[in-house]
Amino acid sequence: MAYELMAGTITEFTEDGGTTWKELPKLKEVPEFGVDGSFIDVTGLKDTVNEYTGGRMDTPDASLRIIDTGVTAEQDLLAAADLRKTIDIRYTLPSTTVFTVTYALSGYKSDPSGDVLEHVINAKQSGKPVKG
Repeated sequence: MAYELMAGTITEFTEDGGTTWKELPKLKEVPEFGVDGSFIDVTGLKDTVNEYTGGRMDTPDASLRIIDTGVTAEQDLLAAADLRKTIDIRYTLPSTTVFTVTYALSGYKSDPSGDVLEHVINAKQSGKPVKG
């Protein structure tokens, strides 16, 4: 699931750990981020009701949709996807709340069928998002 960006949201990405941030003005939506846990069945033979404990947590798959406007940052992001790099994206909401999410990238697809050229980058959140 993805959410449309609110007007005034600033999205930037970095490939160098945060030294240089490049703005992505035409990122269309924010992929769902966070972690989701699994459960391990620890029910014994004498138990009459199943018992569970928390298992390993996993992160969601993501799609990063951008409109191609020819901005260098967009081309850099597509190149990073081609090279299967890991990047950080910083989302600054109009309320000044900031989230930074790390994504492992793995290629992209382009859709030239509409009025604008869109690219959908295949990504997977890596680790927990950082607020602030």
